[in-house]
Amino acid sequence: MKVWTLDAALQRCQWPRHFREILSQTILTGLISDPYAASRLINFSTRSALVPFDYSLRIFNHLHNPNPFTWNTIMRAHFELQNNPHQAITLYKLFLAKHAKPDNYTYPIPLQCCAARVSDFEGRELHAHVLRFGFRQDVYVRNTLINLYAICGRMSSARQVFEESPVWDLVSWNTVLAGYVQAGNVKEAERVYRGMPERNTIASNSMIVLFGRKGCVEKARRIFDEVRWRDMDMVSWSAMVSCYEQNEMCEEALVLFVEMKASGVTVDEIVVVSVVSACSRILNAEMGRLVHGLAAKVGVEDYVSLKNALIHLYSSCGEIVDAQRIFDDGEGLDKRVVFLESDEGLEVFEQAKKKKKIRCLNKVALFNCYVSMLNPFVQTGMQYISIPKENETQTVITA
Repeated sequence: MKVWTLDAALQRCQWPRHFREILSQTILTGLISDPYAASRLINFSTRSALVPFDYSLRIFNHLHNPNPFTWNTIMRAHFELQNNPHQAITLYKLFLAKHAKPDNYTYPIPLQCCAARVSDFEGRELHAHVLRFGFRQDVYVRNTLINLYAICGRMSSARQVFEESPVWDLVSWNTVLAGYVQAGNVKEAERVYRGMPERNTIASNSMIVLFGRKGCVEKARRIFDEVRWRDMDMVSWSAMVSCYEQNEMCEEALVLFVEMKASGVTVDEIVVVSVVSACSRILNAEMGRLVHGLAAKVGVEDYVSLKNALIHLYSSCGEIVDAQRIFDDGEGLDKRVVFLESDEGLEVFEQAKKKKKIRCLNKVALFNCYVSMLNPFVQTGMQYISIPKENETQTVITA
């Protein structure tokens, strides 16, 4: 096998045994020692579902002097395919120890790994490496740095990287805006949003979410109306409906949802949960039933968050039979919290207890449910058990 025939052979590869045959040929002919050929094999094996990841590692470990492309490929595979950012960073350090020279495609990978681990210290080390090797002007490296600092909560550093950039693309603006949205900084987020030379739907949706979270409903609606005449998507509608529901403007949420359906926009589980929650707040069981039927029609009825919201709706409205049916039939509810804040909702638990349907919760789930469930339980004289030790499970209710 020759180098020029390898790519053609890989393009025709459709079965695992085909790849094994190609690999055998490269070993027999000594082609596997060629850096280009080895990089093509690793690139194919890490991207193809036909080949186990172990093959990629064996080929990589066989190489004496991998080129930067091969290092980048194997690091990216550890991060994206194996969900192992720690090993990817370890490989990057080994890369430098081998006195190999990184390129502009190298640094986004370990920077993304640091962001996934929320590792501020390692991220600042990598930033120093970026400056040392002269990649501070690369737009992709720069945007990944901004994202890293934003995720680590260091918005001053993220803004500094942004301000020092000679050229800003749309991703740069969206990334720094997302950082301020995540931090809940309305003032700076507004400043960035208004300064954007081109506002896309992602930026507008982020602002709607932020304003909704901070109770600035009028500002959220203003941006929603601006987007409406451009390129509004399903997320825009969902964000605005959720904004109304979060701020207890339930009638407005229902009206907007009806308008959303009339516009032919696809409905997802997120907006359905918001609408069901709005129905719960105003005890509108009739509208809730219609939304429940719509959820079944569009295929989102089985989401656990929606089941929890429906149980809350029906129990709050006194529809115990419907709430009980969802609770009994609900897949995935055994280790999740059903938020019941009304006295009627306790009847669901009483019926479930009689039928031995009481579920078990692990330590984390119990901790999350205490506050929301404490009030109704205290009213009926029921007690909580103590928080179990890690990896233990116990029942939620004791008589």
